[in-house]
Amino acid sequence: MDTGDQENGDGEENQDPLPDEQYGYPKANSNKWVSCIRVLDPKDATTSCLLELQENEAAFSVCMVNFHDNKELGTVVAVGTAKDLQFTPKKQSNGGFIHVYRFVDSGRALELVHKTPVDGVPTALCQFQGRLLVGVGQVLRIYDLGKRKLLRKCENKNFPNTIIAIHTYGDRIYVGDIQEVCFNICCAFKICNHRDRGQEVLIFIKTC
Repeated sequence: MDTGDQENGDGEENQDPLPDEQYGYPKANSNKWVSCIRVLDPKDATTSCLLELQENEAAFSVCMVNFHDNKELGTVVAVGTAKDLQFTPKKQSNGGFIHVYRFVDSGRALELVHKTPVDGVPTALCQFQGRLLVGVGQVLRIYDLGKRKLLRKCENKNFPNTIIAIHTYGDRIYVGDIQEVCFNICCAFKICNHRDRGQEVLIFIKTC
């Protein structure tokens, strides 16, 4: 009898009085993140590749890109991440990165090509004429693919709020920023070439 009581007592002590499934999982600090990039097989919905982001990075944007200067890579995946991002008590981060991955193993896995640091959170990505459009905070930038990192070509800083959506149609770029959880401005851009200033992204239509 004594042995049985001890065993039952030990069993009760090992039971979790507040199981996570019923009461919820513990919450991390406001600036701690866990994020991953997953490749799924559409035939059976199984995971063929899983890449966990390190150093407290969190993925916020993704798109497929075909860079015109590096056709040997084929279609690559661009992922925008933030580092050490927190929203309270004040929104801040230690910048972000744009990861470029190429497909390997017949498209079933990803391999990192390089990782480019940026001075904000890349919240929107989109392909445009063989280059990469990136919304970094209130700035719209165009990047080309380099051997060790992405190369910044030109930018437009005339946005009052954070860019959250980028779409293209032909040679035009449509950008939406956010204010009070809704699209606030939709702009159409075109790329202009200047002999003295190089390329610029200019707004020629603006609708509110």
